[in-house]
Amino acid sequence: MKRLKYVAQGEHSECALACITMLLNYYGNQSTLVELREKYGVPKGGLTIKNIRTVFDEYGFDVSAFKSSFSNYLDLPTPVISYWNNQHFVVIEKIKKKKILILDPASNKRWIDISEFKKNFSNILIYAHKKKTKKEGKRKQFFLKSFIFTKFKRYFFSLIILSFVSQLLLLLIPIATKYSIDNIRSFQEIPTYILLLILTSFFSVLYLVQYLKSSVVAEFQYEFDFKLMFSYIDKLFSMPLMYFSNRSTGELVFRANLNIYIRQILSQKVITTLIDSLFLGIYLFLMVNYSILLTIIALVLISLIAFLSIINSHTIKRFVDKEIMEQGNVQRIITEAIEGIETIKSANAEKSFLLNWKNMFTSQLLITKNKNRYIAIFGILPEIIQSVMPALFLIIGIKLIINNSLSLGSLIGFVSIVTMVMKPILSLVSSYNDFLLLNVYFQKLSEVLTYEEKNNFNNKIGNVGKEEFIYRVNNVYYTISVFEKNILNGISFDIRKGDKVAIVGRSGSGKSTLLKLLAGLLQPSNGEILYEGYPLSNNSNNRRNIFYVNQNTHIFNETIEKNISLEFKPNSSINEKKRLKESMNKSKMDEVLLGIPQYEKTIVSENGSNFSGGQRQKIALARAFYSNVNTLLLDEPTSAMDNISEFEVFSNLLDEKRTVITVAHRISTVKNFDKIILMDNGEIVCIGKHEDLIENSELYRSLYYKKQQIGGIK
Repeated sequence: MKRLKYVAQGEHSECALACITMLLNYYGNQSTLVELREKYGVPKGGLTIKNIRTVFDEYGFDVSAFKSSFSNYLDLPTPVISYWNNQHFVVIEKIKKKKILILDPASNKRWIDISEFKKNFSNILIYAHKKKTKKEGKRKQFFLKSFIFTKFKRYFFSLIILSFVSQLLLLLIPIATKYSIDNIRSFQEIPTYILLLILTSFFSVLYLVQYLKSSVVAEFQYEFDFKLMFSYIDKLFSMPLMYFSNRSTGELVFRANLNIYIRQILSQKVITTLIDSLFLGIYLFLMVNYSILLTIIALVLISLIAFLSIINSHTIKRFVDKEIMEQGNVQRIITEAIEGIETIKSANAEKSFLLNWKNMFTSQLLITKNKNRYIAIFGILPEIIQSVMPALFLIIGIKLIINNSLSLGSLIGFVSIVTMVMKPILSLVSSYNDFLLLNVYFQKLSEVLTYEEKNNFNNKIGNVGKEEFIYRVNNVYYTISVFEKNILNGISFDIRKGDKVAIVGRSGSGKSTLLKLLAGLLQPSNGEILYEGYPLSNNSNNRRNIFYVNQNTHIFNETIEKNISLEFKPNSSINEKKRLKESMNKSKMDEVLLGIPQYEKTIVSENGSNFSGGQRQKIALARAFYSNVNTLLLDEPTSAMDNISEFEVFSNLLDEKRTVITVAHRISTVKNFDKIILMDNGEIVCIGKHEDLIENSELYRSLYYKKQQIGGIK
C-alpha cells in the first residue's frame, strides 16, 4: 500500500499548506511546501477550508468538505484531511478499530487512540482525489543529500575501509580463542615471547586502525560542522524578510543546530551499522560451523529481543514525542514570562502565570512518569534475555561437550561471536528512529539550503550614472497571500536623487509595507520598483546602497560603538572613529552618553534594556548617519523621542546630501520635506508639498491638525 510522505510545517500558519503538499505528493504531483508557499502565500490566520479547495482545484483534484460525527469512522476513505481543535489541520492516513495514524504537520507522524482523536476532532473532513493521474518525472534530489555525499565522500570512504579492517581484526579474536583452547598442547609448544610478540603486534595494529578511524571521525566532524553551518547561516542571512515573519527564533536556532545531530547519526550510526550488517553473513557462517543447535537457539532469542526492542522503540517514541511537545510548551511559557516579567508584575498576574506554568509542567511530568513506568515494565525484557543468554548457551554447550558434539573452544568462540552478532542487530533496531529523524532533519535544513529567489535584478533598465530618478515605482500591488486582500493597490511615483520624502497616513494604510518594498525587503505581488535603473530585490547588489531603520530596531548586546558601526572588528580606524563621532552628534546620541565614563565603549544590555525607547532610537539613527549609502529609509524613527530631540534630528536629516524617505508619525516634523506622500487604505491619495496638501486634501488637514492638538503644538 502506498504511504504518505510526512511534511512538517515551517511556521504556525502553514499546517493546511503542509497537508495539501502531502496529498499532492501522494497522488503524483511532486510539490514542495516552499513552492506552495511562494505561489499562494500564507494568510495571517492560515488557510480556510475554502482556500484549501481552491488550491486543490488548481491542481486538478475533486474536493469535498463535509461534516462528520466520526461514528462510522472505519468506512471513511483515506487519506483525508481532518480539522483539529478548531484551529489546525492534520492528515489521516490509516484507520483501525482502536487507533488512527495521523500526520500532524506541527509534530510528526504517529498512531493515536480513537478516544484521543475524537477529543481533538472538530467534525470536519476534507477529501481530495485527483481527477486524472498524470505521471510526472522524478524531481532532482534535494541539495542536502548531494551536499553531504559529494563534499565528504573521502571521509565516508575512509571510514568504511577502517571500520571494515577493524571488524576483521575483532573477528580474529573468537577464531583464535577456539584454536587456542582446542589445540592447547600445540599452543604450549609456542615460546612465550612469540605469543607476547603476536599479541602485542595484534593489539598495536588494532590500536592503529582505531586511532586512524577516530582521527577521520574528528576531521569529518570539524569539516561537516563548519561547512554545513556556514552554508546554512550564509543562506539564512540572504533569505527574504517574509521568511522570518512567522517563524520563532527558537525554531530557526534549532534548525541551525541540526547539523550536530545529522553528523552524529552519519558518523556514529550509519557507517558502523552498515559495516556490522555486512559482517552478519560471516558471523552466521562461523556460528553454524560451530553448532547448528546453538545457532538456532541464538537466532530465536535474538529475533525475540529484536521484536521486543522494536515494539518498545515505537511505544517509547510516542511517549518521547508527547514529552518533547510538552517540554516545548513549558519552555515557551517560562521564556515568555521572563521576557515579559515587567508586564506580569505591573498587572499583578504572577499567580495566573504560575498556575499556567504549573499545569503545563505537571502534564509534562505525568508523561515522563508514564514513559518511565513503561520502560520499567517492558523496556528491561530485552536486557534480561540478553543477560541470560550466555548462561543458557553455557548449560546447553556443556551437555553438547559431554556428548562430544562440541569442543570447549567452539563453545567459548560461539559465545563471543553471538555477542558480536547482537551488536549490529540491536544497533539497527535502536537506529531505526534515528534514520527516520535524519529524513526529518534533512527536510528542515533543505528548506533554507535549497531556497532560490526568482528575480531579474541583473538586467539593467537604464544608465545608472545618468538616471535622474533614484526610485521609479510603477503600478505596484502587494499582498501576503493570494487569499487575502491587497495591502497596497496601484502605487506609482518617482523620487529624484537627494529628495527628502515623507510618507504619512492613518494606521494600517500601508506606509510601513511600502517602505519595506522600497528597501527591497519585500517583493511586489505585481508591478515593479526600479532603484537607480535596476529592479530591486532582496539579494540585488543595488540594495547595498540603501539603509533601512524599522520601528523596532534591535539593539545588540555589544558596545555602543559596535551597535552603531555594526562592525565587530577589534579596532576602528581614525576615519571610522571620526564618522562615529559625527553620527552620534547628528542623532543626539552623544548627549545620552555624557557623564558615562566608558562613552562609546559602554556595553548595551540584551535588547537594549539599559536604555530608554528614545535612546534606542538614537542608536538606530546613529547607524543610519554612520552608513555610507545613497538612500536612508526610516520608519517612524523618532516616535519615542522628545520634541526637541526630534526637531534637531530631522533638521540634520534635511542637511544630508542623500535621499531620505521616512514614515512620519508627526506631520509637523516633515513640513519642510521636498515631497509628502499621503496614503489611505493601501492607496496613494495625493502627493505634494506640505502647503499644497494642506490646501487641497481634507484627510491631510485632519491628520495634521489632530496631531498638533495631541502633540500640544500651536
